[in-house]
Amino acid sequence: MNMKRHQKHPDAKIIKVLKLCATSDIAAHQLGLSPSCVRGHAARLVAAGKMTIKDVLYRNHRRTYDYRINRDEIVRVLKTAESATEAAMALGITQATLRVHAQRMIMERKIKLSEILYRKTCKWRSGNGGQVTEKQELIKDLDLAQKRLEAVLELRKEKVDWRKIKAYEGGGTAVPIIMWSDWHCEEVIRPGEVPGCNNEFNPEIFKHRAEKCAQGTAYLINTCRPLGKIDQAVLHLGGDFISGHIHEELMETNAMAPIKALATMAQPAISAGIEHLLSKADLQKITVICNYGNHARISQRSRNKTGHDHSLEWLMYHEMQKEWRHEKRLEWIIAEAYHVYFKIFDYLVRFHHGDNVNYGGGVGGLSIPLLKAVGQWNKILRADLDCMCHYHQRRDYGPVLVNGSLSGYGAYALSIKADYERPQQQFALIQPKTGKTLAAEIFVE
Repeated sequence: MNMKRHQKHPDAKIIKVLKLCATSDIAAHQLGLSPSCVRGHAARLVAAGKMTIKDVLYRNHRRTYDYRINRDEIVRVLKTAESATEAAMALGITQATLRVHAQRMIMERKIKLSEILYRKTCKWRSGNGGQVTEKQELIKDLDLAQKRLEAVLELRKEKVDWRKIKAYEGGGTAVPIIMWSDWHCEEVIRPGEVPGCNNEFNPEIFKHRAEKCAQGTAYLINTCRPLGKIDQAVLHLGGDFISGHIHEELMETNAMAPIKALATMAQPAISAGIEHLLSKADLQKITVICNYGNHARISQRSRNKTGHDHSLEWLMYHEMQKEWRHEKRLEWIIAEAYHVYFKIFDYLVRFHHGDNVNYGGGVGGLSIPLLKAVGQWNKILRADLDCMCHYHQRRDYGPVLVNGSLSGYGAYALSIKADYERPQQQFALIQPKTGKTLAAEIFVE
C-alpha cells in the first residue's frame, strides 16, 4: 500500500527560512524540524531548481561568503568593534562567518590584521573548548611577520654608513708584566743535539738574544700605549739565569763556571736590559720582583725553607739592588720565600719560579699539575693571576702565565717530553677593569 508522506510546511515557507537563518539549527527551530531534516529539504529544493546553493544562508556562512554585506561596512565594524561578538551582532552574522569575512578583507588588503580592534583586546577562539586553532596561530605569525617587514622598511629609509667607525681612543691606565727568566747564559746546545731541531745556543748567541729581549720588551710597551696610559711596569726576574752545576753533565758541557757566568754574563745582561727599558720605554717606575730558580743553587738538592740562602741568584739580586741604589724609578722586591705576592690595581698576582709544580711529561700536558697546584695555593691566599717560569714553555692558561726560555729547545726538554718551542719570553698587560688584557710573545731571535 502506497502512502504519501505529509509535508509539514510548504516549500515557500521553507525557502524563506533557509534564506534568513544563519545556521541550520536556527532554521530547524523555526520550522520545528530536526537540523538533518532541514538539510534534506535544502538539498531537495536546490536539486528541484527552486533555489540556488547561494540562497541557503547557513551554507554561505560555512563554505563561501555572504556577498550581500557591504565590504566598507565590514571594514568599519572590524575597526571599531571591541569584541568579536559585538562585530558579529552588528553585521547580523555568526562569529565563524565574521572570521571568514575578516580573512577575506586581509587577503584583499582592505584592512591590516593589526587594525582589527578586537584582535588587540582578546584572542580569536574556536568552538573547541576555547583552544586557539592552527589557523589562528598562522594568523598570529602573519601579523608578526608583517610587523618585522614594516620595521625593515623603516630601517631602509635611514642612511647609515657602517664603514665609518671611530678610532679607539683608549683611556685609563695599564701596567705591563715583563717576564725574564730561564736564560741559562753559559749553557751550550750544539746543532744536531736534538735531531730535527735546529736550535743552537752558546754565550755569543746568548748576548744577541738578551739584546733582542730588551728591545722587544720596549717595543711591546710602546705598542700597547693606545690601550691606556703606561708609566709603570712590573719586571719579573724569575730565576735560572744560569744553568749551574746541578747535574754532572752540565759541569762537562757548560761554557764556564756558575759564578763567572753570573758576574760576567747574567748580571750585566739584566742591567743592560733594565737600562734600555728606562731610556726607551719612558717608564716612571719599574717594580723588579726577584725569584731564585733551582739551577743557581749551591746545595745538592732544592731546599724549601732556606732555598734563598743557598742560591747564587739571590746574591746576584742583592748586588744589582746595590748597583741601582741611586735610581729612584726602580723598586726591588727580592724573595726569601718561594712565593711573592704583589698587587696590581685590585688584582693580586703571585710570582714564583715554578719548580714546585711537579710535571713528568704526562699526556695532559703541564696544565693539569699546574692548575692543581694553583688550586691548592689559592686555599691559603687566593691570587687572581700566577706568573711562573721553569718549564721553558710560554703558555697562557688564563689564571696562570708561564714563561719560555732564552736557551730554547735542547736535550733536557726532549727528555721531559716538553713541547717544542722557539726561544721566547712572556709579556702581559694588566688593566683596572679587565685584569689581564693580553699575553704576547717577546721575540728574541
